[in-house]
Amino acid sequence: MGVLREKDSENNEQGSAMVEFAIVAPVLIIFIFLGIDMLYLCYRAVALQYTVNTVFRETVIGAPETVVAPYNHGGEMVGRIQDLSSAFGITLEPDEISICTESSLVDGDCVNPTPFTGEGGELIVININHTTDVLFLDTYNLRATAIGRNEPFSP
Repeated sequence: MGVLREKDSENNEQGSAMVEFAIVAPVLIIFIFLGIDMLYLCYRAVALQYTVNTVFRETVIGAPETVVAPYNHGGEMVGRIQDLSSAFGITLEPDEISICTESSLVDGDCVNPTPFTGEGGELIVININHTTDVLFLDTYNLRATAIGRNEPFSP
């Protein structure tokens, strides 16, 4: 009789372990996918900020081996931002990119962006506002900004 009770006890323990796993597994899986989502968002945010910083640097001091005077700041900057972001797997539309000067800056946002001349000392602001889809959070708005003064260009 004692042998049967020990065997029943082992079966009960195995059954309770399966029930505990069935309760914990969905929560664990959700946390894993949330972590993946957060890493994905961080990757995209860092990639966008790197893109803005790189293009801003190229604009201010000149892109290596590609700059010819006069530099068409607006058109070439938007194209370069789109090219560089696509290397990270991010597709940006032109309306997600704003480039403006100090005169059209209101509370950190470009309002009625004005074309700039590229004169030395001119404040330039590059903003990217990109909406991305994620698994659990539906959509998330990422923003990358670079602000600085242009340096005089002399070939």
